Amino acid sequence: MFIRYQKVRNTILGTVAAIGGTVGAIFGYQSIQKSDSAIIATHGAEGTWEDPVSTPPSAGAPKAVRNQTQTAQPARSVNNRFTANNPSATFQQPQHSAPTRQQGNGQTLNQRYANAMKFANSKSNRSGKAKDLLGSSNPWKLNLYDDNLDGTWDRAKLDTNRDEVEDEKWTYKNGRWEKENGRLVWSGKKWQKASDLAQANSRATDPTLARYREAMKIAMSRSNRAAKGKDVLGASSPWKLNVYDDNQDGVWDRAKLDTNRDEVDDEKWTFKNGRWEKNDGKLVWSDRSWKSAATVAATAASSVDPKLARYREAFKIANARADRSGKGKDVLGRKSPWKLNLYDDDRDGVWDRGKLDTNRDEVADEKWNFKNGRWSRDSGQTIWTGQSWKPAAAMAKAISQASNPNLIRYRNAMKIATGRANRTGKGKDVLGSRSPWKLNLYDDDRDGVWDRGKLDTNRDEVADEKWNYKQGRWEKEGGAKIWDGENWISN
Repeated sequence: MFIRYQKVRNTILGTVAAIGGTVGAIFGYQSIQKSDSAIIATHGAEGTWEDPVSTPPSAGAPKAVRNQTQTAQPARSVNNRFTANNPSATFQQPQHSAPTRQQGNGQTLNQRYANAMKFANSKSNRSGKAKDLLGSSNPWKLNLYDDNLDGTWDRAKLDTNRDEVEDEKWTYKNGRWEKENGRLVWSGKKWQKASDLAQANSRATDPTLARYREAMKIAMSRSNRAAKGKDVLGASSPWKLNVYDDNQDGVWDRAKLDTNRDEVDDEKWTFKNGRWEKNDGKLVWSDRSWKSAATVAATAASSVDPKLARYREAFKIANARADRSGKGKDVLGRKSPWKLNLYDDDRDGVWDRGKLDTNRDEVADEKWNFKNGRWSRDSGQTIWTGQSWKPAAAMAKAISQASNPNLIRYRNAMKIATGRANRTGKGKDVLGSRSPWKLNLYDDDRDGVWDRGKLDTNRDEVADEKWNYKQGRWEKEGGAKIWDGENWISN
């Protein structure tokens, strides 16, 4: 009797469990259908849209796939662009981890941009529009647009404080993202000036610079016992470099470079104060290239000046967008020895004034004002150039000189005059026939350096100025004025 009871009970329980499982499966399937229907309504048909903000699966977990038969769409990697019209373009996963929505707290500015760029470099959706891709909890609002519907985003609009005003517009051109009409480009890690990036790319592929670097590897190495190194780059190199250790201390002291193997020294280098220099010390080898000694000195001075570093950090904030309150209290943070307050008086999103307390005694040691597109202090007598404070009078003079057409022509002329002379020893009309000036140069002793110049400023075949190269500098005839590298000054 008990056995029969057990069988009946088990049968009933099994039936109830089966019915419950069936009902659960049905409702679960309906839930999945409902969820997918919402996604389809937003992003298009099933199997043709990939979630650009999906989080990578945890280690060991199977990768979720919406549809095993989905059609491969064009994708953009960081350095490549595929078009839907290219039948030979095969689908490639973007060369980065899947983008994730983040709060932005604790991230640096570059990290926030990098996270945004993961979305910008991901595949677009069918609609060609994506709103607030970073998520509503993010302090930034990013909208993306695929104008030609080729599967890759072409434009972006960024609102950095969610006031519904576009603070930045990005455009994808020539295989990279750019903004500010192409002045800034995204290098993969940060925004850089297009000119700086182009220069860096040029240096990377410049054969002359590559030869200099190879030569410097030898010049910086230990000297040999003979204290002389002849043709150290090798006979196969187009350059011939000789190095000398004059005091035989194991360090090369001098070098002679013949760039065309005509047995004439085109450059002479000297090792002084722990670095190589040439052109009477005007150029020094720094950071894998030749640079102006004055520039290197100024950079070195600013890099160890904590006060200047604080100013630059302060102006990063002062030049950023103002907050809605119109006031920024202690924007450098309590840990900074300086206390800086900023004010947006007209509430236009741009800081207008600043008060700086350099010792936190609650007394403003400096007052700044933003006028005519630049910051000033001391009642306008000092201007912030972007790197340092300079007298307003000097800035005005520099701007005036920069717009002086005659000064520009002098500088162009001096680039030629300070360059290497040709083998004939004569340079006729070196500025070109289109220039209003006619400049002739002469290398009297045929040493590869121009010695004299005759300038005709109105092309009447009469020399209006005569220049002479003496003691490592150019001077006008009589020596009353000399060229300082930027302008003619009184001697």
